[in-house]
Amino acid sequence: MTFNRKLEALRFEVNYQEECFTGYKFKVPDPYFDGLFSLYNIPFPSSMKSAAEKRKREFLAGRICARAALGGAFKNFNIGIGKSREPIWPKGVKGSISHTNEHAVAVCTTLRACLGVGLDIERVVDAALCSELMSQILSETEQLILPTNDISLWFTTVFSAKESFFKSAYCLVGKYFDFDALQLLKIGPKSLSFQLNLDLAEQLKKGKYIEVVYEKFDYDTVFTFCVLFDE
Repeated sequence: MTFNRKLEALRFEVNYQEECFTGYKFKVPDPYFDGLFSLYNIPFPSSMKSAAEKRKREFLAGRICARAALGGAFKNFNIGIGKSREPIWPKGVKGSISHTNEHAVAVCTTLRACLGVGLDIERVVDAALCSELMSQILSETEQLILPTNDISLWFTTVFSAKESFFKSAYCLVGKYFDFDALQLLKIGPKSLSFQLNLDLAEQLKKGKYIEVVYEKFDYDTVFTFCVLFDE
């Protein structure tokens, strides 16, 4: 198999409060073969050798986006894999990667005031899966806040927002925590408002308000983004 046409990640911007962040998106390669890692100058991790093709495709697409987002002095930096499979960014950089089976996205920043960033993209779940997962992800109080016009879309959006917060907070918390750590308070036209239910870290105390912005990524996919600033 030959593959000579190298595609580029596409740039996009996302606004969070008064800051504008630059990200990149890339379509998950199909067809796929391992030589694509060399084509894009992305190191092939030894942990990927026995991985399913789906995992390899999505990992590659995510790293292509992350490499594009880094750019500049870090354009050749090899983004490692942490003990919890989190990406290891260069010193002074905060970043996040997400993917579905069709697209990958990444955002990073060198803002000194930024403690962490998190983004997530999710395919909107169907009604059956939404019903199955609802009580595992959202409290009864949170469920009452969801608009009823498209319950699957809004459930997916809130789930994605909690994922984005987890990614932004992980570098501070250093461990996994449950979905009930974050309580949904309000759904606005462009952002979701949350409040922490417990102390997670010195900078993330119980009662702290968290904002996560959201938008439709395409017709069946949602995008959410969270930034934690030093106060």
